[in-house]
Amino acid sequence: MHIVDDVKRLLDDYWKWLRDSTVLKADGNDWAVITTPFLDRHNDFLEIYVRRDGDGFLLTDTGAVIQDLEMSGCPVIKARKEKLLRTVRGFGVSLDKDDALCVHCTSQDFGQKKHALVQAMLSVDDLFYTVETGKLTPIFTTEVSDWLTSKRIRNTPEVSIPGRSGLMFKMDFLIPAFDSAPERILKVYNSLNTNNAKMAMLAKVETESARPALSKYFAVTNDSREPNPEVVSALNSYDISILPWSRRDDFIEELSA
Repeated sequence: MHIVDDVKRLLDDYWKWLRDSTVLKADGNDWAVITTPFLDRHNDFLEIYVRRDGDGFLLTDTGAVIQDLEMSGCPVIKARKEKLLRTVRGFGVSLDKDDALCVHCTSQDFGQKKHALVQAMLSVDDLFYTVETGKLTPIFTTEVSDWLTSKRIRNTPEVSIPGRSGLMFKMDFLIPAFDSAPERILKVYNSLNTNNAKMAMLAKVETESARPALSKYFAVTNDSREPNPEVVSALNSYDISILPWSRRDDFIEELSA
């Protein structure tokens, strides 16, 4: 079977899972609630609220993600506001006065905006893992960025790459190809879980046709929390290499070429 047929099957399976696992219901007369198949760190499904907004729609988490972080002892707004704003803006998402993640869209770009909001919600939820034993730890992407700089590894941060479906996928770092070294694309995870794995696999399958043929994808993982072996195996099956942070110096040569 040709590789194109394999990729098409994988995409078809993903979109079928996403469609069949998404639940839509009304909330009063003005709001609809989309229950997505993506889970937060409590294993609760992420929910998006939708209402009409002029000629388009407003999509919002109603503040649920940030409120949960604050209640869990992660003072995101006070101690992480700059990082938080940079994170959500990278997805084209806004933060309103009530600390709700929200995005405005039209009928034409509804799917893209919903996809962006889900990515933003998962990324903000991941900030919980910057709190350990009651103390704030450095933002992991900042650590990775500082390490790349210290090792003189050329990179472009926060690159959005279009997928074949038209959806955009935000990558944390892109290291350009040079001589015989391929392009390298890095996604950074405080906690590597099933949600992240699904998004990473989708991002690779969706974007690889828009990248040079030999591009390599890496999942940079904060392995102070041991990742699930099944998640690691799934990523490897999609040719996504795991870069454990505790072994980062083993990858200097591969990344700096």
